[in-house]
Formats: sequence, C-alpha cells, structure tokens
Amino acid sequence: MAAKMLILIGFVLLFFQAISELIKRIAVMLGVIPDPHDTGGGLRAAAEAEVARLLAETEANSQIR
Repeated sequence: MAAKMLILIGFVLLFFQAISELIKRIAVMLGVIPDPHDTGGGLRAAAEAEVARLLAETEANSQIR
C-alpha cells in the first residue's frame, strides 16, 4: 500500500512541475521574464564570432589591394 501511495505522490509532484514549467515558458514567450536558458553562448554566438572574423579578414584583404 505504501508503494502505491509513493507512486501517486510522485505523479502528483510531476504534474505540478509540468504546470510550473508551462507557466514559466509562457512568461518567457510573453517577455514577462528573461529566458533562463539564454546564456549568450552556443551556436549563435559562435556563428556571430565567425562572421565578425570573416568581415575583418575581408576588410583587411580589400585594403591591401
């Protein structure tokens, strides 16, 4: 009986966590809170750094000619 109760409690807590995540993601989409997963790094930052490097290299090559 105790094991069944623990399983039920686990699912109830999981449900409340899902509701919490849903509320948080809606708030992020509406702009109410900042995105906690936006660290400023990742693929976007790497791509922007590569574009900046390529632009600087292109400008340096065009000044040489």
